[in-house]
Amino acid sequence: SGRQFGAIDRDAFEEARANLERFRVVGLTERIEETFVLLRRALEARYVAYVSRNVSPPLDVSARAIDLIRERNELDTELYAHAKRLLGEQVGSQAWAFQFEARLYRALRPASRLAGKAANVLRDRYLSRRSET
Repeated sequence: SGRQFGAIDRDAFEEARANLERFRVVGLTERIEETFVLLRRALEARYVAYVSRNVSPPLDVSARAIDLIRERNELDTELYAHAKRLLGEQVGSQAWAFQFEARLYRALRPASRLAGKAANVLRDRYLSRRSET
């Protein structure tokens, strides 16, 4: 839309909200398994595994910092709530097999994290050897 980075107004928010409604799948990282299943189904992909990489531990943030973040990101919070509703509608329209598949991916999450850590180690080794030559 040609807008510059920075603060947005209500019109930009409404445009972003309308854009979300046009997406075939709306996902959230905290509901990654359900998002993954929706994407897999929308793309008509086979059952595939995903690897969790660069998963950070939760931050310890003061209540004052959280209040400031909320205050300065009011439209972002509203857009997030809209995305959460859309995801809920998408998940709610699925048959019982959807939840079974999402639970399966959730059960595989520890293996995914382990695979992600292994992939990071292999990448780091490769890059260090490459830089030595």
